[in-house]
Amino acid sequence: MKSKVLIKKASYDNVYPVIKDIFDVFPLDVENKRVFIKPNILGPFEKEKAVTTHPSIISSLIEILKEKHPKEIIIGDNPGIGGYGSNLKSAKVSGIYEASRGYYKNISEEIEEIENPSDVLDRLLVSKSILEADILISLPKFKTHTLTQITGGIKNMFGILAGAEKCRLHKIGNNPDKFVEFLVDVYQVRIPDLTIMDGIIGMEGNGPSAGEPRFIGKIIASDNAVSLDSVVAAMMGVNPNDIRTINVAAKRGLGEIDLKNIEISGDFEVIENFKMPSTFALGVTHKATSYLFGLNVQPPHLISERCKKCDLCEKHCPSGALTINDYPVIDEEKCIYCYCCMELCAEGAFELKDRLVFAKNVASKARKIMEKFKN
Repeated sequence: MKSKVLIKKASYDNVYPVIKDIFDVFPLDVENKRVFIKPNILGPFEKEKAVTTHPSIISSLIEILKEKHPKEIIIGDNPGIGGYGSNLKSAKVSGIYEASRGYYKNISEEIEEIENPSDVLDRLLVSKSILEADILISLPKFKTHTLTQITGGIKNMFGILAGAEKCRLHKIGNNPDKFVEFLVDVYQVRIPDLTIMDGIIGMEGNGPSAGEPRFIGKIIASDNAVSLDSVVAAMMGVNPNDIRTINVAAKRGLGEIDLKNIEISGDFEVIENFKMPSTFALGVTHKATSYLFGLNVQPPHLISERCKKCDLCEKHCPSGALTINDYPVIDEEKCIYCYCCMELCAEGAFELKDRLVFAKNVASKARKIMEKFKN
């Protein structure tokens, strides 16, 4: 039986009938069951920035679910590193708290330690509400990601980790391959029953927060997030097998990634000139640069006039590479290039330099390596 992915044209004004159609294709028996809705709330970003799941999808989904008489509805997330301790603030700024109609819960408050079968990770701290849910619906955003190339259904489940657990995984997962294995470990803790992606206004370039909003006009849904991510990657113009999260998940038997074996229903199209992150520019993948030049060749660059000196980047840097003097300063010797500082900054005060600079950095580091070999 083929995996199925549904793509529907949509705008934020007509979300309800689109989600209604999704439930016709992927029916869920939610009557008298606990339903958990997991949006993408990266941090305190306004909905216009296209960083978080749009509130209209939340409100429409709740309306449809209530018609099916669930026992309980919980909406929640553990926002990005900057969101610890400001869970409700992130939900309110994004508009998701209001759209949740009283169903939003700070899931960071109740956590449970679980065993993890990974060779590297022996335990994970997960929000208890996720583990107790009968039905899990994931609501990722159509975006790029400087560390994993795309963010989608697999990556959205990273938000089930509570407290400083994300920080811990970034620190011990200090190379791309190891970190991707961690992401898939977390995804396997509680695989979503249904994934509905907000692709109406997505993000290209240096996502997941510092990229550029782009109108896509689609909502994408599947009961298999791995297949959904594969279709999304193809829409971005990327071979799904080149996305490490998708590749690792496929090798673990978690979903089909060959588009020939996925039943794609609806309006599939490759987006013209879709911009990928600078970290994956010029055909040089993050994986290749990690082997050749260290974890990455491009540290975040501070735009000082945007910085409000809130010190979140310093407090939550996994490797302790950031210190605040007059402004944040990055110690490149300590930096593991996870881009958490750029990801959590609501002011957009960190950026990656353009592709030409990226190429020059690659060439410069390559020359230094060659000089070492000569000596």
